[in-house]
Amino acid sequence: MVGRFASPLFPPRGEVDVPGGRVSSDFSKSSPAEQTLLEAWVPLAASFLGICTAFSMSAMIGPMLVPLGSEFGMSVPALGQLATLAFLPWGVSASLIGTISDRCGRKRILLIDLARLSVSGAAAAPDYLTLSACRVLTGACGGFVPPSCLAALTDQFTGRRRGYAVAIGSTGYSTSWLVALPLVALLTGRYGWRSTFLLAAIFAAGTFLLMIAVFPLGKKRESPKSYLSSFAWMRSAGPWYGIGANMLERLMIAVFITYVSAFMIRRYGVSMAVLAWILTAITAGNLFGSLAGGFLMGRSWRYAGLVAVLLIEGAALAWKFAAEPALPAAMAAGFLFSFLTGMSRSTLVDTLSNFAPQDRGTIIGVFATSNQVGFVLGASLGGLAIAWGGYGALGAICLAAGAGGEAFYLRLCSRVSAIR
Repeated sequence: MVGRFASPLFPPRGEVDVPGGRVSSDFSKSSPAEQTLLEAWVPLAASFLGICTAFSMSAMIGPMLVPLGSEFGMSVPALGQLATLAFLPWGVSASLIGTISDRCGRKRILLIDLARLSVSGAAAAPDYLTLSACRVLTGACGGFVPPSCLAALTDQFTGRRRGYAVAIGSTGYSTSWLVALPLVALLTGRYGWRSTFLLAAIFAAGTFLLMIAVFPLGKKRESPKSYLSSFAWMRSAGPWYGIGANMLERLMIAVFITYVSAFMIRRYGVSMAVLAWILTAITAGNLFGSLAGGFLMGRSWRYAGLVAVLLIEGAALAWKFAAEPALPAAMAAGFLFSFLTGMSRSTLVDTLSNFAPQDRGTIIGVFATSNQVGFVLGASLGGLAIAWGGYGALGAICLAAGAGGEAFYLRLCSRVSAIR
């Protein structure tokens, strides 16, 4: 319940009610004993690279849908379910790994799963069934990496530095949009999808070797609590509102990254080479949005910002897919969407970590699972929508998801209590 004179959209600084008590929500104060962001550039850079690698491997199927359809004789909606086959096991693994990494250490988990990710490529897949199995393995391995990286950053920093650290690390996700997706389109058009999968596996192996050398070892946590007790925060409604809003935002992102390439090719007749440049221009917004997210996290109006972000995201995609504007306008709508999707992550990760300060890996793992639930819904519902009503039906899905996310964020605001 919000204080007497506090607006739920503009909660003053104070404390947040959590199952075990209250946790400070003063985002401006960092511990004077901790490293600065500049001094801790090595774990920041390593987290960025790990997140970039995992997301690039999971999302790379989008620009390949049309070439894969030509080889396997299948439609874009049917092949779009390959994205679902990666997102679904990702969600399951992410929810399990947080508590394990809380106890066993972040680096060990990262190394094991980056090694497995590097052998999950599909370059030699002879048929659709084998390709599907490879995508399931990619999702199962990739789901362990981003939660461990983000949990390591929330362990190391406090206050506003934590928000900026999460924002910087999360630019790995943005870079997978900005660099990996256009690069996949370019390489697939020039060398074929099999060579592109092979290069992705080599990149993942290189990330694994680099992590051995540079990622900090961290400390194991000897916790007397049982595994299930790490999920005690689930009894509070507050985290679920944030997780629900995140799930709906990821649904929109899945629709975008899975089907925007096929939409551009079919609607505007662009080649794979031109598509690569278009994707670069559109997805550049996500990188800038991720950096802006660190700024948003420290503002008193951060939750009002999140509400506005969800509404504009849904409207931008609805207009892009349903109105089918001229190519420059469609690119502008895509850039705006990708910018806004980068802004919410820092605020939400920090808010959730305050709900479970002793089990950050666990709650961030469930947060990552909500990402994949949204991705599964977006990829699968998007394919059904195209088959039923064409690309315009994607716009209706995104508009409804944006409105639903707004409602969840408004409920989250009512759970954040400023008491002093």
